[in-house]
Amino acid sequence: MKPMFETIVEESNLYATQHNANLNTNVEEIKAFIGMLIYIGYHSLPSIRLYWSTDQNVYCERVARKMPVKRFLKLLRYLHLNNNLNMPQRDSSHFDKLYKIRPIISFAR
Repeated sequence: MKPMFETIVEESNLYATQHNANLNTNVEEIKAFIGMLIYIGYHSLPSIRLYWSTDQNVYCERVARKMPVKRFLKLLRYLHLNNNLNMPQRDSSHFDKLYKIRPIISFAR
């Protein structure tokens, strides 16, 4: 089984390409991105963009210095774990309700 972060990189880059976008991410960036998501879940603000705000009352240096807001939002948009083109149809005997997150479930086992 391929390491989880490598799978996320491969599938996210593929998904972006399928949507005529260039993501070109790597393992180091995905690790930083996931760390940011964990931190954002703990230190919640009403809007994701507020972490990069110029207002010092809401600005969050730990998040903002990791990557620019546009890059963060692009990663958020194209984050993928499995290729949608390979997803079994609902009427298939191989249909899996958890297909899109199956790689993380398999990794956790």
